[in-house]
Amino acid sequence: MTKRSSVLELAIRKQLAGRLIDQGYQYDGKKTFRRIDPSRGTIRIVEFQVGARSLAGRFTVNLGVYAPQFALGPEPAASVEVATPTYCLPGFSERLGCVIEGAWMRFFSKLFGPPDGWWKHILYGPRDRWWRYSENAETTTRQVAITAQLILGPGMQWLDRKDDPVTMERTHQEVQARQRANRLARKTHDLR
Repeated sequence: MTKRSSVLELAIRKQLAGRLIDQGYQYDGKKTFRRIDPSRGTIRIVEFQVGARSLAGRFTVNLGVYAPQFALGPEPAASVEVATPTYCLPGFSERLGCVIEGAWMRFFSKLFGPPDGWWKHILYGPRDRWWRYSENAETTTRQVAITAQLILGPGMQWLDRKDDPVTMERTHQEVQARQRANRLARKTHDLR
């Protein structure tokens, strides 16, 4: 582990861990928080991801709601301890930067409507966001403090909206139907 990664993990512990643990999240001690809701069968996930290559020295935050009962593919569902946003159904994981609605986005949405068309999305749609971190503890702590506020505000609101087992079941059924249709289309194509 690099010095820079150690500084980031320490800043996460200081700025965010206690607050998420107070909300029922379990912390893996590094970069991932999970809140298990046995009554709903869901796991809320907040994961810090560090950049590589051209994004080295930057981090982003991935959010997700995972339900093992709606796992896709031939592999068994991910266990609670390893579930990350990559295991989530389509539409149930997102980057923190993409759930933030800035003043400029609200302004353009009032003028032109929601960013539902490609040109609107390019002009004022949600944006992925990566924050800088370094060996400098003060700089890294400041960046993590900014993301902590965003996680606890719009991030939690997004997780609240997405933690819906009924919608997850419907999405799971739709994805399975598309997968069956794709398999059938491939078989039909192979028979020609």
